[in-house]
Amino acid sequence: ALFPHPSSSAAAASASAASLNRVLSPNTAAEARARAAALKGRLSTWGSMLSSRASAAAAEASTRASVLSERAAAEARKAMAERAEARRVEERLAEQMRERE
Repeated sequence: ALFPHPSSSAAAASASAASLNRVLSPNTAAEARARAAALKGRLSTWGSMLSSRASAAAAEASTRASVLSERAAAEARKAMAERAEARRVEERLAEQMRERE
C-alpha cells in the first residue's frame, strides 16, 4: 500500500518504545512512550482524514456515475424513439408506393 495503515504504524511505534524501555533509563523510556502515544494520535487523525477524503471521493464518483447513467438511458430512449419514427415513415412511404401502383 502507498500509505501504511495508521494502526500498524502506531503498533510499530509502540513496539519500538517497548523495546527502548528495556535499554534506556526510566526518564528516556517515559519520553519514548509519550512520543509513541503522540505519534499514535497523529497517525489516527491522519488515517481518519484520509478515510474521510476517500469516502467523499467515492460518493462523488458514485453521483457522477449515476448522472452519466441517467444521461445514457435518456439518449438510448431518444434513439429508440427516432428509430420507431423512421420505421413509421418508411411504412407510410411503402404504403403510398403500393397505392400508386
